[in-house]
Amino acid sequence: TLTYVDLTPEKWREVEAVIVADQVLPHGHSAVYEKEYIRKDGTVIAVELRTLLMRDSGGQPEAMWAIVRDISERKRHEEALHASEARYRALAENSADWIWHADLQNNTTYSNDRGAQMLGVSADEMRSLTPAALVHPDDLNRLTSTFQTAVATQTGWRNVLVRFRRKDGSYCATES
Repeated sequence: TLTYVDLTPEKWREVEAVIVADQVLPHGHSAVYEKEYIRKDGTVIAVELRTLLMRDSGGQPEAMWAIVRDISERKRHEEALHASEARYRALAENSADWIWHADLQNNTTYSNDRGAQMLGVSADEMRSLTPAALVHPDDLNRLTSTFQTAVATQTGWRNVLVRFRRKDGSYCATES
């Protein structure tokens, strides 16, 4: 005797009404969307669904049905991942060490503020710098070789002494 509205927590009812009005009625179906349902025991679960419209022989809307998937476990995993990422980011951002990541095309994809401080550049400037632009020319081949070996053998990074160029042109020695 319950309708989908009865199973839907109040906070989702307006959102779903818009989906029905903007997608289901004019197009006959909705895109896949997420919301919550209230279970018989009163607990609320996350679901993913696609709603389809059924029409009568005259082409008038007659009923709707949906394919519904319980995504509670996936949501718990996503929340755990977000919490883990937030903890990692806090550790990286507050580290006294320079944490830097460059992709295989030598683009800087991440650098904490410590790197910018060490080199005397802004955070924006740091993101635009490449390893080739930062590393002393005499150290670049050694750094590249160490990186390529680590990637090829999947044995991890071994420490290498590298000099990085500061904004003022001087170099600072680091153990990378």
